[in-house]
Amino acid sequence: MYKRSIKLFSLLIIMFISFSLIACHGYVKQRFHSKNYFTVPKEFDETKEIELTFWAKNDSFKEQKEAYNDAIARFKEYYPNITVNIKNYTDYTAIYNDVITNISTNTTPNICITYPDYVATYLEGENVMVSLDGLINDSNYGLGGSKLKFDGVTRDDIIDKFMDELVIDNEQYAIPFMRSSEACYVNKTYIESLGFTLPKDFLTWDFVWEVCNKAMEEYGYTPN
Repeated sequence: MYKRSIKLFSLLIIMFISFSLIACHGYVKQRFHSKNYFTVPKEFDETKEIELTFWAKNDSFKEQKEAYNDAIARFKEYYPNITVNIKNYTDYTAIYNDVITNISTNTTPNICITYPDYVATYLEGENVMVSLDGLINDSNYGLGGSKLKFDGVTRDDIIDKFMDELVIDNEQYAIPFMRSSEACYVNKTYIESLGFTLPKDFLTWDFVWEVCNKAMEEYGYTPN
């Protein structure tokens, strides 16, 4: 539990400081669809009180909530002028619906957990999404930034393909700090009994359908 909390803290911290910099810059009356809409400040103003809202998906597990609370508390030790208010949700759809509902009143959270396809929908609203490219690449406060008060996550710590899933029109709108991983388990012995050799590198849908069709033939099954 302790190690997981520390890891989560190191991942969340860069997201919090990134959005705190955005909050310092203020509201911009234009569509957030340009990576150059503001310049990351050279120095972070630690005398200014900042309050951030973070909507998180934690299910109902006590351990998940404790990990977030521990991360926020540790973050507060580094940046006492920043207050992070977390709102816990039990599913992603509820977060999505609340964000959509709050767009019209400009009361969306500073940070929230999201699916990649949700981002595309949020971009339909005015002044809702912020391109993160300038923040991510900033040498001072970006990923692995030199002026961060902690050992921050670097760009090399994040899988490229996961990052690419969160790029729209060549701009990065989210960071895959939390990512579900898909896996496929197969019965190698059964596949070989049907006359196939399991691919060495990766499965393809064409291979899967060939195996399925052969299996149906073996069982005398004809699809409707």
